[in-house]
Amino acid sequence: MRITNNIISSNLLSNLQKSSNKMIDLQNSISTGQAISKPSDDPSKITAILGLKTNISSMEQWKDNASRALDYMSSVESVTANMTSMLQRLRELAVQGSSQTNSPDDLGDIKKEVDQIIEQLGVMANSQVGSRYIFSGTNTDTAPWTGTLWEGNAESLSVELGANVNFNISINGQELFGVDTGTGVSDFFTALNDFSTALNNGDYTAAGNSIADLDSILSTFIDVRAELGAKISRVETISNNLETSIINAKMNLSNLRDTDLAAAIVDYNSTMNTYRAALSVGAQIIQPSLVDFLQ
Repeated sequence: MRITNNIISSNLLSNLQKSSNKMIDLQNSISTGQAISKPSDDPSKITAILGLKTNISSMEQWKDNASRALDYMSSVESVTANMTSMLQRLRELAVQGSSQTNSPDDLGDIKKEVDQIIEQLGVMANSQVGSRYIFSGTNTDTAPWTGTLWEGNAESLSVELGANVNFNISINGQELFGVDTGTGVSDFFTALNDFSTALNNGDYTAAGNSIADLDSILSTFIDVRAELGAKISRVETISNNLETSIINAKMNLSNLRDTDLAAAIVDYNSTMNTYRAALSVGAQIIQPSLVDFLQ
């Protein structure tokens, strides 16, 4: 086979083009920090990279949901804690009011404080987190307690905290306030109003009976707060696990996608040297043409 100058030139240009393309790829890899910029760079890795990106996006959304859920439940816990303190004060007043050593004027003074607490409990039954009423079930844009009847429902509010994990973050207001779902009457407020009426009537026995009613109400509140505390603890655990999983997934993504800068720079310099050497050698091996002689 006869090796012509054209063959030598074409071979040289082809090799120079390969080196030039490789330098461009390395420049892109170094400047962007990503070893894989398009599927053709590494088809097997691109599938894993896309899968990791999808997982990270999902986990970040779940973690954001968990953060919002914790804010919501912490606010609800604060409200129920304050209501519990007020109910405990009512129980103290019931014990005090049931004593026949109190004069009618004394009972009148006790009633004034009781009525103020009952009124405030009514306000707190319509507590909101943001614009949502926390005891209304899913009817969050409507105040549950009208002052006479309960209008909230027993449906739960849920947030997604994982694949197929829907977490109930709400408190059942109907159960907490002892609501008759048929009439909307609240045993909670009925008991408190009966206590106030007993004080107004100077009925020591009825005032004493309110102690048992308040004990039952307090027991319900304590149970609800215990359940809420367990939910908060679980969501905190989920949030921490998600944080760890996100970090690990991002590390795996970095290992697959990101450029090994040290190796890339060494490779780039080596390719640059090869390219320059090829240019130098090519200038020497290409023989002069007939045109060169004619000149």
